[in-house]
This record gives sequence, C-alpha cells and structure tokens, in this order.
Amino acid sequence: MKLTAKRVRLFRPGFGEITRLLKSAFPKKEQTSAFLLLLGTLRKSTHFTAFYDEDKFVGLLYTIENDRYCFILYLAVNHEMRSGGIGGEILDYAYVQASDKIIVLNVEPLSPAADNHEQRERRIAFYARHGIVETGYGFSMDGVIYSVLASNLPAFNSDEYAKMLGGILLNRKESS
Repeated sequence: MKLTAKRVRLFRPGFGEITRLLKSAFPKKEQTSAFLLLLGTLRKSTHFTAFYDEDKFVGLLYTIENDRYCFILYLAVNHEMRSGGIGGEILDYAYVQASDKIIVLNVEPLSPAADNHEQRERRIAFYARHGIVETGYGFSMDGVIYSVLASNLPAFNSDEYAKMLGGILLNRKESS
C-alpha cells in the first residue's frame, strides 16, 4: 500500500471524516476541534495532514515544529484499518518531514489500573518499534497524566521541550 498525504483544508471533501476520526480516536479531554486545529496551521510551523489509500481516508497527522523538535499532537488511523502498517507509514512520513529534528509526543502512561491499560501498552510498544521511546519525563494537564516519548533520547532536553509546550512543567517520573 502506498499512502498519499494531503494537507487538510476546511472545505475539502473528507473534512467530516477527519473530524469524526479526531473525535473517536482520542478521549474527550484530549480533543481539539478540527476547526481550531486548522487555525493553527496558519503558522508555518504547524502541519495538518490527511492520508489516503487511493481515495479512502485512512489516517491523520498533526505536528508542530521548532528548530529542534517535531511534536506530534495527533496521529490516528481509522479503526477498521489499524494493525495494517498504516500507522508506521504515517510515522515514516513524519520522520521524513522532521528531517533531523527530534520527534516528540505525549501518551497516557502505563497504569495497570487504567481501563485502557492494554491499549496504552500497545501504543507505547508501537512507538518504541519505530524508535520513539520513553524519556522518563511526564506531566499533568487538565487532570490528564502524560508520559513524554522522543526519537533521539540522548539529544532530548526536557527544558527545551517544556518551552516548546508553552512552559508546561515536566517532572522526572519515578522508575518502577
């Protein structure tokens, strides 16, 4: 399968599918409206990309970059298309777009008590298979706890990343 990447636009056909995927793939507390995401793309550093297999919408990627980091805010694959390599292809695209920048993202940490513990394990394992691993840092925002993952652990700098996220306080997580 060869995916086609297209920049997301408000009135482009398929915008409704993109909106539905954003709403279904992320918990309500982690959702941002597709319209607000589009407004963010007015900055050159922000990219909102939809992926297609021929004419079928299969996934999306939303990134924000600075001179050192490519932050993945959203990466999602249509539910019926998961486990078929599409997420990996989207990450390959992100690596090419990021060039030599460190790819970073936030995920819900592993927690055996969480209702979605298995999903969290699969998500973290997926990113690890693609070279994006836990940094040992985490933070809490709006009552949601996150772990920070990065593609180049030795070059990752928590202070730089916190500055990119608007000064959010990153804390070194306790190792188990």
